[in-house]
Amino acid sequence: MRPYNTLGTNKLNFIFMTKTQNLSIPLNNLKQLINHPEFVQEKKITILVTGWLTNLRLYANPGADILYKAYSTREDINFIVFDTWDYLDTLYSWAAFRTAELGIALGNALITLKNYLPKSEFHLLGKKEIIF
Repeated sequence: MRPYNTLGTNKLNFIFMTKTQNLSIPLNNLKQLINHPEFVQEKKITILVTGWLTNLRLYANPGADILYKAYSTREDINFIVFDTWDYLDTLYSWAAFRTAELGIALGNALITLKNYLPKSEFHLLGKKEIIF
């Protein structure tokens, strides 16, 4: 079943979390992430996939902050949050219909990152963890 109203992936972002800032980067401009001076291409990449009603742009997210602090102690990680707010800020049932589109968009972004950074390791955090 297709969602009634699709947003298009132009509103999806990665949020690159660093010690000094949380930088929002559109999925359609991942070169901006790779070229950022605090993004170290030799480091592993951990991506936290947010869920329903999670908005990192308007208010703090203690869960994301705690995970970032834990991962940043390792010093070999670029920590990124997959910002789904524009897709999942709605009734739960409507948001659930959009998960396939989100998965496709995230998959395409991962393929793009892997093409730019073929030796990188990725670790996805969400309901289920995936390492590749």
